[in-house]
Amino acid sequence: MRMWRGRLAAISTVIVAVIATPAAQSSEPAFEVASVKHVVNPQMHGFVIEPGGRLRVVGMSATTLIKQVAADRPVVGLPDWADDELFDIVAAPPTGTKASTMQVLAMLRTLLRTRFALRTHPELRDTPVYVLSATGSPSSRTGLKASTTNCDDFRTGLSGQPESNAGGRCAVLAREGGVAGTARYLLAGRSMDRLAADLHRVGLVDRPVVNRTGIDGIFDVEIEFTRAEPRESATAAISVFTAVREQLGMKLEPAAAPIETLVIDSIERPTPD
Repeated sequence: MRMWRGRLAAISTVIVAVIATPAAQSSEPAFEVASVKHVVNPQMHGFVIEPGGRLRVVGMSATTLIKQVAADRPVVGLPDWADDELFDIVAAPPTGTKASTMQVLAMLRTLLRTRFALRTHPELRDTPVYVLSATGSPSSRTGLKASTTNCDDFRTGLSGQPESNAGGRCAVLAREGGVAGTARYLLAGRSMDRLAADLHRVGLVDRPVVNRTGIDGIFDVEIEFTRAEPRESATAAISVFTAVREQLGMKLEPAAAPIETLVIDSIERPTPD
């Protein structure tokens, strides 16, 4: 599984849990070795799970790491440094073992608990959300194509390919940059529930998204919008909200809904290696 901002992204999730007893802690899946280093102004940002289960993280914040293991839930209560400070991590599973993507993410959960002293609890909260609903006819959904890859099955282990990420098809391809500050995201094999979750999880919108499109099926999704303020010579900015409406035939509207939220009780800066 790979996540490269400006290159290649794939995001999977497991649930963050706090284990109360020493006996339970000792049975948690954990990396055999792990290096955590603070970095400044990295040249790229990446999250890569290599074949066999080796994890490489480049220039990512604690907030982003926690979202990998938050099971699509909003995360609240993080200090400013968790957003602002970036880290490189290299970690390997126990010698002689091969870890699946979900096993590696479970090890990441343990690393966050042990190296970042992360403590959390779930809580049902009325939360600002966006409601995703259909607006146009199917012919207006130029950014949606029927897909032969079901990435929902991959994430739940039903595809029979938990190690291969469906040959890379379940990655989120994120290409950003250029004069106009444009960003193009390609999301393969998505149901509308998965697309709604991904819009928030990969940072396209700042709130959780609730699917109320009524659209069934699995789709490859392509969306292009303006991530940054364009220069004077560039074409007019296209917000992600406009792109969703014009390219996907849907709309995002602000609302409030009770959402299970991951509340941060405590987190500390890790001691670097």
